Amino acid sequence: MIRVLIVDDHTLFREGVTKLLNSVGDITVVGETGDPEEALVLATSLNPDVVVIDITLGEEDGIDVAARIRQERIKVGIVIVTMHNESLYFDRAKREAQVEGYVVKTDAFECVIAAVRNARVGKRYISQSLASEIVWSNEEPPMSGPLTKREMEILTEIAKGLRNREVAKKLGISIKTVESHRAHIMEKLGIRRSAEIVRYAVRTGLVKP
Repeated sequence: MIRVLIVDDHTLFREGVTKLLNSVGDITVVGETGDPEEALVLATSLNPDVVVIDITLGEEDGIDVAARIRQERIKVGIVIVTMHNESLYFDRAKREAQVEGYVVKTDAFECVIAAVRNARVGKRYISQSLASEIVWSNEEPPMSGPLTKREMEILTEIAKGLRNREVAKKLGISIKTVESHRAHIMEKLGIRRSAEIVRYAVRTGLVKP
């Protein structure tokens, strides 16, 4: 029996997935929560085989939570189930939390079942709607460090054409902070010119061309 912990802050979705997974003969949901801190506790106390987690957990970042769970329990399988179908989020989930599965919520429920079963035995599963666009490879050159949530916000706004002053005003931070983050982003991505930020954001699906 595959023991699953579900982490999603939308109660109806969480309860729906719990009911559906429990209807599958080889899967049982041992716990569910929408709270990131409780998720960390349950991931240890309930000893699940697989954690199914959303990227957006209120004000928290689900990928960060998944990475913390991974640090505590390296052998647990992790499946992201989310509305985010942009490759940037997939790249983060793969890089920061070493997830086994990535499923978009618009996919059929059978995809979640398949991802859970694969994660249980350490195999990878990617959403069918993304399979033609994303190659799951370990041969990609790593960045000097993962982009933080704030850096991704700033990268997005810069890619939309906003100047540093406009980004600072929109995000409620100082211009110096924006400039500092911008420099870190370019260093991490190996980018030397601002125009390359836009190309990167379009290529990864962070913004539309």
